[in-house]
This record gives sequence, structure tokens and C-alpha cells, in this order.
Amino acid sequence: MRAEVFAEDSALLVEHTLQLQLTAWDSAGRVVTPEAVTWWSGDTAKATVDPGGIVTARTGGDLSVWVRTAPNGVGDTLRLHIAVHGEVKWRFSLGGYGPNAGGPAEGPDGTIYVLAQTDAQAVNARLYAVTPKGVVKWQRDLTEVNGSNYPMVGVDGAVYVVGQYVWAFEPDGSLRWAITDRQVEILRNFPDWHAGAISSDGVLYAALAFEFYALRAANADTIWQAPRSSSASWLSPPTVSADSRTVYARQVTRELWALVAATGATKWTVADPDSPFKGFGVGSLLIPLRVLMVTGARVRELDTLGMVMVEGLDHAPGLSEPVIAPTGTIYLQDVHSFGLYAYAAVNQQLWRRASTNSRWPQYGGPALASGGVLYTATQDGFYALDVSSAGSTLRWRFPGNTRDSLTFTGAPLIGHDGTVYSFTSSIDPVAPVSDELFAFWEDKPVEPNSPWPMWRHDARRSGQASR
Repeated sequence: MRAEVFAEDSALLVEHTLQLQLTAWDSAGRVVTPEAVTWWSGDTAKATVDPGGIVTARTGGDLSVWVRTAPNGVGDTLRLHIAVHGEVKWRFSLGGYGPNAGGPAEGPDGTIYVLAQTDAQAVNARLYAVTPKGVVKWQRDLTEVNGSNYPMVGVDGAVYVVGQYVWAFEPDGSLRWAITDRQVEILRNFPDWHAGAISSDGVLYAALAFEFYALRAANADTIWQAPRSSSASWLSPPTVSADSRTVYARQVTRELWALVAATGATKWTVADPDSPFKGFGVGSLLIPLRVLMVTGARVRELDTLGMVMVEGLDHAPGLSEPVIAPTGTIYLQDVHSFGLYAYAAVNQQLWRRASTNSRWPQYGGPALASGGVLYTATQDGFYALDVSSAGSTLRWRFPGNTRDSLTFTGAPLIGHDGTVYSFTSSIDPVAPVSDELFAFWEDKPVEPNSPWPMWRHDARRSGQASR
């Protein structure tokens, strides 16, 4: 007789459980059921195993668990790893330049999507689909896309990338459609900062510098086209209302537009008060009865008719897209050493945490998990903070040694199981860099009561409000 112990994974997070399984065979190779099974842990300080084979993790580290069957006394062993919060679950080399803007996206099945720029001329990229265990499912090379663009996922799992060309893929990696026939401009129209949003009713909004389109996501048919920008200013990520009736799109250095989603008709426009500062990579936020307009150097609060209700405090240029706590507290970062801010309102600062600044002014922004845990990518590392209106305390940081640093540029993504994702980039380095997608062990779900908990609202990076 022989026995084999197995589990769906060889690692688990501290304070979590893992169900062990056992298969036994007799001498003829037939599967049999042992009369009795005894489980035990090789290190009970790290983990215990109950009579049903359920492992309960206590502290981090490696250990063996054992099983023995009766009456024959055969057994087996399984090596397990107990991870602690903030430990690297895996890291994946992108094989090119990591993006310098945006963030990874998650599909409905947990697949993680990320771009890598593959040339120094910034006109080619590779789209990766990666499993939650860090294994590449598929990859596709894209032309006229670079590290300033980002993937978005529709409710059906289809993946979209808006560059100078626009690409759509099925969840299995097959091409749904591509727009590669673009108008020739007097000046070369690079894919830099081209952006998009995908609504729950199947409309892809594409900001393409000179042009802004509403496209049928199923087949790329044009629904409407907004007024052409002679200054190539349609470069900010669009935002869609929860009811899919209004889309908010900003011409950088010019104005915010509210457009009827069905027709493209203009509802209103509001001038940008910080017109010298471009403010790429960040879009407007929607909270109940309000629009938060993020410009190059402030956040201003508008009502849904376009009236300025509260003018935000003036910053140095380079603000991230904020996230909003259930209490209404606003968290955002800037590119300068002032770092992370908390606001009771856009004109009322609560506190700031110095030196947690982003690498780039186009950095997407932090992510808020349940229980007041904020994840943020910074110039010297990746941080998890416990935050409230009173202040912030460090939960964990990577690298763990404060004398070490690594520049993270990816807006944090909170996966459906609490795993946290971000990426690094070697584009114009100022500190130790790599070009990798990181997954960190965590178990906090995204804050369910936040109207805007992470960059572009959700893990799909849809850009659409939900309430």
C-alpha cells in the first residue's frame, strides 16, 4: 500500500487555512480508503493540522506536514510555506520596459493583465495575461502602444488597450478586433498617454489625442466622435457615470467635458484652472452628486451640472488620481517629496506623510482596502499603510530593509482574493529599478463602501463609477 498527500497549493498566508487531501492505493494499484488517518505538523509553532487535514497557519516560515494511515502504517509528507502579509508571492520579469504609468488589471477569472514596452522608441509593447500563480497564459505583441498606455477589462472578460492603435482581445488571447488605420497627422501622433474606459453596457471610450471616440466594444463600430482637438489634447482617462448615461473626458491643459454617452452631445465644459500643467494618466472621479476634477495641480469639486462647488488647494504639479474612503476622506499622492495627503474635503487638508511620493507626475494613484489599509507605489518602494482621518502608520514595506529601495510605478491593484499587484519600471531611473510585475501576499478585499477605491475605480480599470 502507498499514500500521497496533496493540496491545491503549497503555500498559504498566516492566519489562513489549507485543506490537505490524501489518496491511498493497495498493492494492486487500486484506490482504497484507509481505516484511519493521522495528521501532524512538523512545527506546531508555525502551523497545526486537525484530524480532518485542515492546516491552520500561525507564523511565517517553512515546515513539513505528515500523514500516516492505518492499519498498514504507510505515510507521506508535504512541504508547505507560510507567508506573512506583504511577502512577495511571486515576481515576473516583463522582458522589456515596465510601464511608467497606469496599473495592472484583473479579469473576472483572476487573470492579471499588464503591458511591457518592448522598444526604446516607445511604439511597441507586449500584453501579458498572467495567472494568479504568476504563470503566463498568453502574450501578444502590439504595435503603436507603449508604456504610457494600459489594459482594461470588460464585464465579459475581453481585454482592451488604447494606444495610437486600439486593440481588443478575447479572454483566451484571440484577437477580437484592432483599429490600425489612423489618420495621418502633420506631426507624428505617438501613442503617449492615449487612454480609455469601458462601460458595463459595452461601449469603449477612446481618447486618442486629436480624436475622442465612443466605440462598440463588440465590433469596434463607431457610435460617435467628439469634436476634434487641434492641440491633440484628448489624453486623459475618461470616466463613465454609474448609469452609463454620461462620460467625462478631459482635454489636458484645456477643459473637462461632460458628454451624453448615447450621442456625444456636449452637456457642459469646465475650464482647467491649471492649464500650463498637463496632468496625464489621471481621470475624474465620481462620488454621489459630485464630480472630482483632477487637474495638474489640484482637485476641484463640481456638481453634476458643471458648477464649481469647492476649489481645491493648490499643489505643485503632479497629483495622482485620489481614492475615497467611506467616510469621505480623500487620499492622493504627488510626485514631490510631500508624498501622501489626506483631505476631509478638497480644500481641507488633514495630514500628509512625507517621502511617500510617486516617481512620475502621471502616476495613477493608491488603492484602498477594507479596514483602512492603503497601498501605494512610490519612488523608493511599495507601501501598505493603516490610514484614518487622524494619520497613517506603516503596515509593511517592500523592500523590507529601509536602507534598500526599488522604484514602483504601477498603480496598486487589489485582486479578488486580496493579493496586491504592482509593477516596476526602468524608464528614466532615479533609484534602483527593475522591470517586473509583483504579487504581494495580502487578504484584505477592496473597500466595499468606497465610491472610488483605486485608480480607474476598480480592478478591471473600467473607469466607471458604481454608485
